Amino acid sequence: MRLGSLIGLFGIAIWLFAAPAYAAADGDGESPAHDGSRGARVEGVYLTIAPLIVTVFRKDGGVGRISAVFTLEMASETLAAAAAVRHTKLRDALIQELQRLSAREERLGREFSIAQIKRRMKTVIVRRLGEDAVRDVLVQALNRS
Repeated sequence: MRLGSLIGLFGIAIWLFAAPAYAAADGDGESPAHDGSRGARVEGVYLTIAPLIVTVFRKDGGVGRISAVFTLEMASETLAAAAAVRHTKLRDALIQELQRLSAREERLGREFSIAQIKRRMKTVIVRRLGEDAVRDVLVQALNRS
């Protein structure tokens, strides 16, 4: 197994048992970033979706996997809390969409792009949570084997 695959699997294993979490900026709308990135500031409310792992069946009979972690930039804390309650159904919809996307691209013999994944995931999330609930879908990790 390649080192990159092992590192990706290790990162996913850490997230497997993580509950959905959301973090909000403090009262003034800003809080310092915790990654030490030269005075960067965090604004908004974020909801991290537990890792998604999708099995991909290839034309040649092989089997692969797509693993992904997404963080949603939410419009408000109230909407983030409401989305956290719907976490299981939201994950289910995202997994189904990743499966459809990977099957379609495999059938057409193409690779999908991160921009395409973000667009499709946001479409699914907007259908579930509403047009104004989500500002952006952030891809935190993506691995295809």
